[in-house]
Amino acid sequence: MAADGARVAELHFPDNIIVATMQYPLGRETILAPPPQPRAWLKARGLVRLPRDRDIEVKLTYDGLQNLPYLKLLSVCRVTSFESSGLDFEDKHIQYLTPLQQLRRISLEDCLVTDKAFASLSRFPRLSNLSVGRSCIDGSGLGDLKGLSTLRIFCLEGNILKPGAVAQLKPLLPKLRSLNLTRTKLQKKDAAILKEMTDIEVVALADNKQIDDACMEYIKGLKHLHTLAIHDTAVTDRSIAIFQGLPSLKKVFVRDKTFWITRKRVDKIGNVEYHDAEQLSNIPVDILAPLH
Repeated sequence: MAADGARVAELHFPDNIIVATMQYPLGRETILAPPPQPRAWLKARGLVRLPRDRDIEVKLTYDGLQNLPYLKLLSVCRVTSFESSGLDFEDKHIQYLTPLQQLRRISLEDCLVTDKAFASLSRFPRLSNLSVGRSCIDGSGLGDLKGLSTLRIFCLEGNILKPGAVAQLKPLLPKLRSLNLTRTKLQKKDAAILKEMTDIEVVALADNKQIDDACMEYIKGLKHLHTLAIHDTAVTDRSIAIFQGLPSLKKVFVRDKTFWITRKRVDKIGNVEYHDAEQLSNIPVDILAPLH
């Protein structure tokens, strides 16, 4: 049950379980360079009061997965982010997100979703950030996202994609700002999609053994590219000339022992920094986020 006020919604969740955890900024949001703000953290249990004029982020719990109909209560609020990472969230569960039409970010990493989920996910009119890393995707349904013109950030990391599957993304590529294809068994011929990503700022191609120096020819025209992850690929320092020709490129993540073949290792050439992935136990998540 939900009771609506002008600016505050009173939501009645079960008293004995936590359906989700939620957070939202306490201060007023601003478009121009917003400063870090304190955030309110709430648990979806019992009576919960939520502001209707804040962007609310929702993270599903294990108990919430068993009680998904309660998510409908949140439809009276401005829920812009939903995360179900690490839970047995399946294709059939996406129907319970349908009332949350203001969602801009959906993260279903380490879940059980398949390519059948893309048709449902494409119906969220504001969805700009979608992550289905390490799920059960093979790329056969990527074409169902063709109508999702708002998509800017897409993560497919850790899914074994069928050869040629990424070509189905062609209608979306010109507007993408960040694409993570790490460890997806990307084929050499698949690299041709890179030239279509004219607005791209961040590309992760790491741990795809067929990606080599010849594939880097496709990034020559990516004038907005800022960050490139190519560690554990067959790309070597022979591609440095291409990297130096990219006006916005600042960071390239490599594997030193396989990248530096024809010259001695350096930290920086021109404006481009070269980072050894061996020294980073985990590349920070924000590295693979777009600049805007």
